[in-house]
Amino acid sequence: MKFLYLPVFTILFLLSCKTASEEIPLGELPLFTPGIIQEIESLGDDIFFSHIAYRTIPLEDEAVFLPDRNLDKIFKVSSDGNLISIISSDGRGPGEIHDITFISRSFDNNIIVYDQMNKKVLRFSASGEFLDEFILQPWEKGGIFEVYELDETHLLTVYRSIAYLSNPDAEPEAYFVIYDKEAERYIQSVTMSDRPFARIIVNDQIRGGRTVPYAPEHVRYFNHRNSSFYTFWTEEATIVSLSESLDTTRTISFELSREPLSRDEINEIRDDSGDDLWRSMRPLLPEYKAIANSMIIDDQNNFWLKLNHRSEYQQWLILSEAGEKLAIVQLPKDGLLTHVSDYHLGFRLDDHLFALFEPIEL
Repeated sequence: MKFLYLPVFTILFLLSCKTASEEIPLGELPLFTPGIIQEIESLGDDIFFSHIAYRTIPLEDEAVFLPDRNLDKIFKVSSDGNLISIISSDGRGPGEIHDITFISRSFDNNIIVYDQMNKKVLRFSASGEFLDEFILQPWEKGGIFEVYELDETHLLTVYRSIAYLSNPDAEPEAYFVIYDKEAERYIQSVTMSDRPFARIIVNDQIRGGRTVPYAPEHVRYFNHRNSSFYTFWTEEATIVSLSESLDTTRTISFELSREPLSRDEINEIRDDSGDDLWRSMRPLLPEYKAIANSMIIDDQNNFWLKLNHRSEYQQWLILSEAGEKLAIVQLPKDGLLTHVSDYHLGFRLDDHLFALFEPIEL
């Protein structure tokens, strides 16, 4: 078994092609505040959402694949909020799921689902037909978090370490690992720093904790339209494209200033932490907030970055493939953007309520 170890910042300097944009103040960009097309809280009289997934898949017929983790189901829902079909239900048999934790679009436009409880990867067609499934071999350094199908042979799996939950000296790490489906083994990996974690330590034992707000992290997205995997270390204004061998193929640079962590934000974090956690949280808080905390790629291959800038809205910066700033999109402060398409924006308002917002036309 072959593994490649690279420090977190190494990939940022393995540049084969670099693009950059001039610094344009955010206040000079076009500003969009899309309205709601449809709110969906149930599918008929007997299906009420319990824990809507954090990612949804838009389809070419304007429908959406909408998973619910607690219900152990994937629904195909029309743009007017009606149930079209149930793609998968609870179980351990072929095509069945028991704990869906991640869903993504594959290189050939199929749907990839990871079932944490059954420890298997399932493949469905864009129409919802079950294609096949397989079990990933365990990997010694962590638990699986995300799965992307890069081509017919290779998966890119994202693992996260768990050692820092029991070892006070361990630091959070994430691993990008290539899995060869034909050989049924892992063939290459890159080790990354993961988002800092503040721990409650009593008598040298970890008693809990939480991730550090506004701290840098790696966010990522697989663009099935050009079969490219992108990662973004949110402390740096650079998005990196990785090949199936985890080499850097291109970097997209842009200019964007970082905001200092304000006194009000520090006080809010302290109020949410409690005295025991605050003692370890305070030294880990960044002086300047990370640029963003999420990334999505739309149908036009534009990058959407969820900014950490102070605002009464949730603000998303749209960048072109070359890193040019195109627009700012404002969405409700609370909630989660789950997909972007030419037909609508998917938005998780809370565990039980899903909404489709108007698309953005640039």
